[in-house]
Amino acid sequence: ELCDTATVIINVEQDQLPPDIYNVATDKDTLIYEVDDVMISASVKDSIPIFDVSLHVAEGGKSNFQAFTLYNINAQSSPFDENSMDKRYVDVEQLIDKNLITLNGLQYYFKAKDILGFGAESGLSSIPIKIPEGTISIDECIPGDKWVLLSIPSNLDNKAIEAVFYNSFGKIDKSSFVIYTYENGNSVEATSIEPGKSYFIYKKGDPVCDFSLGSGIINNVDTLEWILEPGWNFVGNPYPFSFFIGNTSQIEYCGPLTYTGVNAWSSVIDTVKSFAGYIICNKADTTRTFRVGITPITSSGGQIANLYNGIYSFDKEGEWNAKVNFYTESERDADINNNAGFHPQALNEYDEFDNPAEPYTPDGDYRIRFDWIYKHEANGFEYPLRDDIRTLDQGEGLWYGLLKAKEKLINIAVDVQGNLKEGHELILFDLSNQERFDLIKKSRHQLKNENKTDLGKRIYLIYGDRSWVDAKITELTNMIPKRFVLNENYPNPFNPITTIKYEIPKNGNVRLAIYNIIGQEVITLVNTEQWAGKYSVRWNGTNQYGNQVATGTYFYVLKTNNNQSIKKMLLLK
Repeated sequence: ELCDTATVIINVEQDQLPPDIYNVATDKDTLIYEVDDVMISASVKDSIPIFDVSLHVAEGGKSNFQAFTLYNINAQSSPFDENSMDKRYVDVEQLIDKNLITLNGLQYYFKAKDILGFGAESGLSSIPIKIPEGTISIDECIPGDKWVLLSIPSNLDNKAIEAVFYNSFGKIDKSSFVIYTYENGNSVEATSIEPGKSYFIYKKGDPVCDFSLGSGIINNVDTLEWILEPGWNFVGNPYPFSFFIGNTSQIEYCGPLTYTGVNAWSSVIDTVKSFAGYIICNKADTTRTFRVGITPITSSGGQIANLYNGIYSFDKEGEWNAKVNFYTESERDADINNNAGFHPQALNEYDEFDNPAEPYTPDGDYRIRFDWIYKHEANGFEYPLRDDIRTLDQGEGLWYGLLKAKEKLINIAVDVQGNLKEGHELILFDLSNQERFDLIKKSRHQLKNENKTDLGKRIYLIYGDRSWVDAKITELTNMIPKRFVLNENYPNPFNPITTIKYEIPKNGNVRLAIYNIIGQEVITLVNTEQWAGKYSVRWNGTNQYGNQVATGTYFYVLKTNNNQSIKKMLLLK
């Protein structure tokens, strides 16, 4: 007999298709905690008989799903008939008792398999849980007299600041308790609380140990979504449980980071904790969604390696990373995880291997702060960085950073990983004190910070052979004058513009002003803090109102914290 081979091929292909799970539904849109049971149902169909169907449920943040077998072909009352269509369509349902539903919410999925063993899973779903007031509370004290980054693990019914915090924190008052959010690169006072966002709070006085939440809803416990604008975003945990997010690509993002007990931003975290706040930087130029499946049913693909989980293979000579940490002498405050180094895929200009400096606390204050400084070649602007990674093709490198601290002694701890070239040195150089620290021989050092200014201290990381390093240090040292100098203006006499040059040997306040013959101030040309160095200022013969001054003799006076000098000049017309 002849056989229709086309029909045979089509049937084989159809038999390889898994069951189709559809019409997944619940009999309630929202469950009231400790009150409601829920019926979960679905329909399953296949081109061949279905072997079994099961429902799997778990609380949010958990991976130990409880299985309910809803259909099995061997358990049917009628014998199996391969030609029967009844076994190819199945409607199933399961009642989930309220005792299985916790504050963490309820997540579930269906599994189905046909008689040939081809299986399918529905997508992971969750049901919103309505929680009463006082049900969710933090399990640790919120410290007083320091900034704390906090998120609220619920979609609250009343999101007003007073409603959320008043019972535990008292009245929102700048003298006792403040709360800020972060918008468009700036800290602004928060007016409401939103799930998935974080907030800086500061409470004066005693810690708060009895913080609980009002009524609200726990929902979407199957997938975390953060909508991220370009740059830094303040994000939080919208759930009352902690969960693992894995390794976040530091090529696409920077972070997530949290604010630590030493008032410093952390290294990149892989676990999001309840009530904790975080920051994450979106390196793209457009808004995008950071999405994480909280409880993956099957293993996911590999993550892009990053600086913190293996971006450095360290299998090439000259590939290395230095993590520089700065601490106050008491080590109660710090600025940590400042990375510099070489990578074969990185560029010398700003690229995806570099990360911007973290935001300040809302008051802009700090006990200690360090940033690498990147100068853009095209526009000349300087940008603070957390991570400054260069191309591996360079044999030498010089990184410039800015350290600001309010204590006289600063502890430095450096973790160097990788393969430094043989014969190369890695030196941290404090330009203000002209002191060098060998990071290969010793990982911990102490830096003097006696001349404290708002400018901070210029710190350099220098890598190269000894002669190159010595030459760079000599070049940097020559930037610092040996003594205080006010030079003669040039030209003198002048009309209408003259140049005044001066040199200051220490960082500090500098004031350069012009006076007339009777001692009246005409104009202030400089009145700010300046680095130790050499400066040049032009005066165009106008007063503070922009009006041209008369012909005659004038005096220019240069004052610093410890020195003063006066010189005379003549304006001719």
